[in-house]
Amino acid sequence: MDSAQLEQYYYELVRYIEGNKMCQAAAAMWLVYDCILMFPQEIEYLWKRPWTRSTFLYLGVCIQSWLV
Repeated sequence: MDSAQLEQYYYELVRYIEGNKMCQAAAAMWLVYDCILMFPQEIEYLWKRPWTRSTFLYLGVCIQSWLV
């Protein structure tokens, strides 16, 4: 592989990495948008009622989604 091909390969690799970072940022923004949009309903339907097993399951899923 000569230097011109290697340079072209690196440019393509950087382009793929940048595209991956943009997709990750878009997914993170979608998660934040969804949390902000659904927060009033979450308070109404989840936090104002007695705690049940489903409440704990919901909390587990929410916490897991923020950690991953």
